[in-house]
Amino acid sequence: MRIAICEKNFMDAEMIEECCRNYFKSSGGKCKIDCYTSTVEFVEKKKNYDVLFLAIAMPGMSGIELKEYMERMGAYNTYIIFQTGFEGYMPQAFGENVIGFLVKPICQENITDILSKVEKKLDGKVMFEQEGTIFCARDIIHIQSEDVYSLVRIRTGEELLIRKSLTAWEKELNMQGFYRIHRKHIINMDYIEEYETDFVIIGGEKFAVSERKRKEFQRVYARYRADWCVYDKNRAFTTRDLQAGEK
Repeated sequence: MRIAICEKNFMDAEMIEECCRNYFKSSGGKCKIDCYTSTVEFVEKKKNYDVLFLAIAMPGMSGIELKEYMERMGAYNTYIIFQTGFEGYMPQAFGENVIGFLVKPICQENITDILSKVEKKLDGKVMFEQEGTIFCARDIIHIQSEDVYSLVRIRTGEELLIRKSLTAWEKELNMQGFYRIHRKHIINMDYIEEYETDFVIIGGEKFAVSERKRKEFQRVYARYRADWCVYDKNRAFTTRDLQAGEK
């Protein structure tokens, strides 16, 4: 696993690196770790990583600004794990490629938990190819039923017409963070920008949640969103806490 640590505090960076190495030593895996003391340095290196441990409070460009920059540049292949000593920042830090949060002080238990989640996501990549376009499950934003075909929208902006039913997609994308909110729509929960009981907004577009799916989807999405967080030992954050902070 290729890991970057972007942290101005040397002791915190050293602790994260040590915990990561302990994790892979224990699991028998391999890792390559690079450390950066500034977000500008990270951007200038132009290197690709599987995981970025990113402090929110950074000089110059903040961690949240770097996340937004990476989204604008289409750098979605790197999972971001934010670390912060101030939990109030957390609602601002959600994003398509944000997989979790670490509340300082850093500890081995939390690093182990978050890296195990990352490994499952990386190992569980499902690859597809259509008319020369190769993409993985994580690239899919939304799938819409079109008779015997499905219209698949991926994050490059392409829309691919594929002869496959939504039921087949459901089975193939099981446990990948997708949910069928309507008989005509499957969505990737990573890309939800806004959620109300009867609709979600993805890419600025509103998609209805069918009435019979609303209660189940509310539970599924709350559990999925809560999974992004690595809990502070002193206090467990819930989805409700984070939503309250957004208001």
